[in-house]
Formats: sequence, structure tokens, C-alpha cells
Amino acid sequence: MNKEVNTILYIEEKKKDAEVLKGLLEISKYKNAHYFHVERPDEAFVHLANYIPDVLIAGLKWQEGGLVEEARKIKSMSEKCEVIILCDKCGSEEENEELLKEGIDIIPKSHLDKFTLSRAINYAMERRRRKRLLAETEIRSRSFLDEDLTGDYITTPDGEIIYCNNAFAQMLRYNTVEELKGLNARIFYFEEVDRTSFLEELKDKNKLANRETLLKAKDGAPVTVVENVVGIFDEKGNLQQITGYMFDITERKNYEKQLHDQTKLLSHILNIIPVGLWILDKEGNIQHANPEGQKIWGGIKHVGIDDYNEYKGWWLDSGKRIEAEEWGAARAVTKREISLREEIAIECFDGSKKIILNSALPVINSRNEIIGIIVTNEDITERKKTEAEIFKLSQAVDQSSVCMIITDPEGNIEYVNPFFTKITGYSFEEVRGKNPKFLQSGHQDEKFYKELWNTILSGKVWQGEFRNKKKNGELYLENAIITPVKNEKGEIVNFIAIKEDISEKKAMLDELLAAKVKAEEMNRVKSYFFANMSHELRTPLIGILGYSEILQDYLRTGSELYGMATTINESGLRLLETLNNILVFSKIEAEEKSAKLESSDIIPVVVESIKEFTSQARTKGIELIYNDGHDNLFCLTDLKHVKEVLNNLLKNAVKFTRSGSIEVSVQKENGKGIISVKDTGVGIPEEKQEIIWEPFRQVSEGIGRGFEGCGLGLAISKKCTEMIRGKLDFTSHVGEGTTFTLELPMA
Repeated sequence: MNKEVNTILYIEEKKKDAEVLKGLLEISKYKNAHYFHVERPDEAFVHLANYIPDVLIAGLKWQEGGLVEEARKIKSMSEKCEVIILCDKCGSEEENEELLKEGIDIIPKSHLDKFTLSRAINYAMERRRRKRLLAETEIRSRSFLDEDLTGDYITTPDGEIIYCNNAFAQMLRYNTVEELKGLNARIFYFEEVDRTSFLEELKDKNKLANRETLLKAKDGAPVTVVENVVGIFDEKGNLQQITGYMFDITERKNYEKQLHDQTKLLSHILNIIPVGLWILDKEGNIQHANPEGQKIWGGIKHVGIDDYNEYKGWWLDSGKRIEAEEWGAARAVTKREISLREEIAIECFDGSKKIILNSALPVINSRNEIIGIIVTNEDITERKKTEAEIFKLSQAVDQSSVCMIITDPEGNIEYVNPFFTKITGYSFEEVRGKNPKFLQSGHQDEKFYKELWNTILSGKVWQGEFRNKKKNGELYLENAIITPVKNEKGEIVNFIAIKEDISEKKAMLDELLAAKVKAEEMNRVKSYFFANMSHELRTPLIGILGYSEILQDYLRTGSELYGMATTINESGLRLLETLNNILVFSKIEAEEKSAKLESSDIIPVVVESIKEFTSQARTKGIELIYNDGHDNLFCLTDLKHVKEVLNNLLKNAVKFTRSGSIEVSVQKENGKGIISVKDTGVGIPEEKQEIIWEPFRQVSEGIGRGFEGCGLGLAISKKCTEMIRGKLDFTSHVGEGTTFTLELPMA
């Protein structure tokens, strides 16, 4: 130890004390050291300017409150040497401890002997040796830290930077460590509260491990770091120093963010794509299904490959049930097989039936190992229905008995159906891409076709007739409807022409029209004939009736001549009635008879008709009853036609009723005036009920018929009812009777 002590400088004003110290040194193990004595501190500066002693010993006189400061002044003369203070009296224990920490040893002169002196010098040299080792270690440590890849730093609690290495500077975008001198660590935080939070957390935990912190670089850019921090505290727990190192994870965070964003985007895409997506592990266990996949199946069952039969499916082409091992996913696991767009009919978990396209793909890594299976489902149920409808329509078009032509917007043929070939003689191959002008026969002029094109180009449907020419030169007439087809933008993309050969129909129609005209003419001639004949027959018939009545007056009742006169009169009346009916019907048919509709009370007409037929009914022993439930009932009608209809109904009721009663009633129902005539006559058979409205038709027809009449009464009544916008109907049962109802609109 003594070999390390080469020089000792002693400051002592008292010579006696200086000699005592020298004597003690000579008898100690430091007797070979060079010894220099000066009396005053200023003299010591001269020596210190030339060399640095190993030990500086200073004798001081103790002063109240001044020893510590004097000792520090001595120490400040040379920071590189160790200091021993000899004093008459020591300070407090706290002061001595404080000075010792600063490298200053205090020895009372009263305790000084060679052992105390040797021990003090030994301690001083040991402190020196440790300082030197610490300095060397610090130099080596600083060199290591400066070259470290982590950002190392030491700061005060207030943020003053005591030390930082190059990596720290570079992380925060500084070119050199020197740029950071004089800066405060607080400037590296975006918000003051972040620094405060950091300090509070450190004080609470003493050290921070892998703390993620967002710092602000020199250029203002954010830098994310992970730091490990240790707080140095005094004996009272006050934070004295902060030591830490940090890693720049900005790139990693950016990558993580990109990865997170990409994952989120991928997840979003998987959730919105209109295809069912299933993810399975390498054993085939279902791990995930996107919403569309679950929607297609009506749910999800997390099963393994052995339980795939939980998913019910049938091969669409054969109808065979798909076994668990036959599913595409199972084949991908066991055989590494790729299956694409297999058409499968499935039964969903909610019981509904669908058709899907099923695909399965094994995912293989770089080591040729299966790491998972991806399965996709596409619901094609509606598409299959559409395809079926399209096929049905296609078949209907192909097998249609009308021509169909589809052209582009310029009129060039894109499609013709087989019936086109049958009618025109041209095959599809012959007309593809051509304009249908080749069918023109020349019977339609340019103006005709110009109007046609103007119509369809404006988006409207054209309908008309063509006289076209077949491949063999034969002319034919066709009815055509040409419709423009538009896309979603409203643009015309095609024209569809549906054409029917109406040559035969046209000829038949012309014949029918000619026949109709001829029939109408014959009907008018008939009506004219009946009208004239009725007039010509009626005039002499009136004379015959008059003379028959005169003969009845002059002849004796019951005589043969009286009977003949009566027969003449009755036959004449019957013939007159027939002529009157023919005359009325002829006028109706010739449209010479019209109706004037006005608000009229129908009750008086009903009463009048009943009175006219009361005598005839009484003669046959029939009771004619009137249910007069209304004093008046106004309808929008023509009373002459009402009287005509009611008289015919009462006449028939009296004629066809042998016994019983005839009941006439008037009522108002649902805004209508209703007159009903109910008899207890023979009734009308069901098979004859359709013909009674036809002119000259009767229930009993032929020479042997049971009742008189020409069959015009009901025909006239039906026509009159239609003219006054009414309705005439009946119900009848053979042997029970008939009820006729006349319905009139209320006024």
C-alpha cells in the first residue's frame, strides 16, 4: 500500500504540530514518501502547480460553523488528491459523514498517533484507488453505452439530461449527442401530462419494465419506444436520478397498425362478400364462418370431419345423398383434393331448401403441410330458378307458333325462332346479321317504314300489318308487334318483333264480314217485310173482327152460326196480337223504337196492367193478387216500355197458369225498383230456360204444342228491358210455377 504513496504535502502553521506529524510519518510505513511542508495555503498552490501529491494533509483550527467550509476550500485546491484534515476539535457526526462522502477525512489532533495516521492515509489511498477504478469502469461503460443499439440515458427528475448515447440521439432524430446538451427531457413529450404520468408511475413502482411511450422527435414526428427505467432514490425516498434504456419500435408499431388495418379490412371484406366462406383447421374442424355462410345454411354447427353429415346435401345431378367423407372439405383434408363449384342441393338448419356451388381448397405451407382448409358456398337457388324460367321461355319461343325476330338497334337480325323458318322459308344462318328488308314485297311504301322506325326509335311499341314475300316468292299477310328493349340506362339495345301469319285468318275474316253484312241486310229486309205485312194484314183483319162482332150481336147465343162468328172473332184477335208483336219486334230490330228515360212513378203502370188482366184471370178461376207496399216508387225509365214488359209477363202468367194464383209485388232493394210476377203455372224445364229469350222460340214447340203464341213476347220484353237499362230475370220449377223479376234503376 505504501508504495502507492510517493508524495505528501502538509499545510500547518504551527511548527510543533508539523514536527510531530513528520515524526509520526518517519516511524510509520510511509517513511520513504517525499514530505513537503508549507505553512499557508497560498504556498501550497505553488507546489500544486508543479505536481499533484498523493495525499494532502492540512492542519486547521476549529471554528464554530466554519470547519466544513474550510475543509472544502482545501479540497478544492486539488480535486485529484486525497485530503486529510487535522483539527483541534471535530464537527458533528453529520458534518464528518458529509465530508467523508466528499473525500475529506477528519482526524482530531488529540487522537493522532502513527496508527491513526497510517489508517487515515490507507483509507485515503483506497478511496483514490477506487475512484481510479470507477473512472476506468465509467470510461469503459460509456464507450460501451455509446456504441449500444439501445437508447441509453440518465436524467434528473426535472428532466435535465446527464448522459445519453448516440442511439438515443438517433432515435429522436438528432445528428449527435452534443445537440442534446442543455436540453430537457420534457421536450420529448407531446403533452406535459405524459411526462407527469411517467414520473408518478416511476415513483410508485421504483422501476418500469417494457413501458411503451410515445415521444416527439426533433422534427416533430412521433416515435414509439419501449423503455426500461430505474429510479435512484435517497434514504428519504426522494427521486434523485433516472436511468433507462429504450428500443425504437416505431417501425414495428407502424407494421402492426398496417397489419391490424389489413386484418380489419380483410375481416370487413369477408363479412360483406356475397359468398359463404368457411375456415377449417388442418383436421377439418370448423373454426369460423362468415355471415353469408351462416345465412346460406341458416346457422352453423362447429363439427369435425366425422360429423359432416350434420350438413345435409345431395348431388344435384344424381340426387344422391352426400356422405360425410364425400364433402369437398373432407376430400381436401384426406386427399389434398381441390373441388371447384360443385352443384349441391342442401337442406338448411331452418328446414329450407337451397342450391349452392360448393368449393374446397387445402392451404399448404412451404413445408408441403396442410395448415387449413378454405370452403366457399354460393347460393344459386334464384339463379337456378331463373335458368329454368329462361329455359322454359326459350323452349316456348322455339316451339311458338308465331314468328319471333330479335335485332340490334340498327335492325340487324340476331335471332329468329324456328317458326320464322317455317313461314318464310329462310333459315337462321341465312338471315343472321341481315336487315329484314329482304322480306319486303313492295306493297308498303317508304313513308310506312319511316313511321314504323320513328315509332320504335322513340321507345314506343309499333303494331301493324305487313304484306311480305316468302323465300319462294309467295306473298303473305302478317300482323306484327315490334317492341324496343332498353337497358338500365334507358338506352335501346334490341328490338323484338312478334309476327303472326294472318293470311288465312284475313281471308276468313273477310268472308265473315261479307256474311255479316249480308245477314244484316237480310234481317233488315225481313223486318221491313214483317212491318209491311203486318200493316197490310192488320187493315183487312180489323174489318173481319168488326163484322164478326156484328154477327155475334145479331145471332142467337148457342146457335151454330153464333159459334162460328165467335171462332172468327177469337182467331182474328189472336192473329191481331201476333201481328202487333211482329210489328213491335220489327221496330226494335230496325232500331225504329227508342226509349226516353226520365224519373217516373211506376206504381200507376203496375196497377193499370193488373186491372187489364184481372178479368182474364177471373175467367180462368185464377186469383190475381197485388202486394201494394208502396204508394209511389220513382225510377229512371220509360213507362211505355215498362208497360210493354209487364203486360207480356202477365199475359204469359195467365196463359200458363191453369189454377192457383198470380202475385204481383213492387219493392225497393239496393237502390233498385223491382217488379216481380209470380205464378203457380206449369213452370219452365231447365233444358228450355236458355231459349225463352230467343224470338219465335217456345217451351212447347211444333204443331202439337200445348199453348198458343208465336214466341215473341219474352224476346220483346228482353229487348225493351235492355233499352231502359234494366234487368229481366226469372226462376222456375216445373209443376211449381215461375217468378219473373224486372229490375229498374231508381231515380
